[in-house]
Amino acid sequence: MSTGAAPETLDPDWRMPPLREVQVLGRSIAYYEQGQGPALVLAHGFSGSAYFEWGRVFDLLAERHRVVAPQLIGFLPSEQADMAYSTDAQLAHLSGFLEALDLGGCTLAGESYGGWLVAAYAARAAAGSTLARVDRYAILAGAVGLVRTAQTPQPARPPPQTPLWRAIVRRLPELNPHDAANNWARQRIFADSDFARGWPDAVALAKIGAPTLLLWGDKDDLVPVRLGQAAAEAIPGSQLVVLPKIGHIPSIETPRDFVRVLTDFAAGRAVA
Repeated sequence: MSTGAAPETLDPDWRMPPLREVQVLGRSIAYYEQGQGPALVLAHGFSGSAYFEWGRVFDLLAERHRVVAPQLIGFLPSEQADMAYSTDAQLAHLSGFLEALDLGGCTLAGESYGGWLVAAYAARAAAGSTLARVDRYAILAGAVGLVRTAQTPQPARPPPQTPLWRAIVRRLPELNPHDAANNWARQRIFADSDFARGWPDAVALAKIGAPTLLLWGDKDDLVPVRLGQAAAEAIPGSQLVVLPKIGHIPSIETPRDFVRVLTDFAAGRAVA
């Protein structure tokens, strides 16, 4: 991962608006929202925290977009519903969330596990499933199918010993206070869904016709860039952008580059 800024010079820092709440399929979903303009919806990864993953980019994205970041179903402070966390159930809740907030036609972006969820949404929509309309998809270091992994969550890896990540580790209780409690959701997703079971595979990805961006760090050792390259080859017309010296969470490690790439893609501009 990148070395990042020194702890005392972190800019931008983590900033998010107050949490809101909406009912989706009879369950409570917490979310952050800010800004006006074309809708941009952000799906967090297995950190389980929209605040942690998007806090360094939220203000910047909201300068041009209506930015909405849900706590996905099962991840506190959204409801930890006692249900089967199948792929279709998760997609139904995400689609219902888009409908509840009138976000049809948005750009849907997801990081890591959230990237898998976005890829699954795009594949199901391309296959004819009735889901809220999404115009553009951004898969950010996404744990896309293409490879099977163990069926139980792996132990967390120690963070890199860099100034940025040493600063983050000290602040984790503030940035991600529900981390331990959200292990429940991670385990249910592994047990019940296609996550880490090789779907969406190359055949499913090949049916996606909407504009699709894949954004990776070349130092990602959790979801290697070769998986992004394979997904880009499978999705017709997609574009892969690889950020040098960046690891698994570009929104944290290089926030301004992240915002530049994502906003250009959402606006239909050439991405470099």
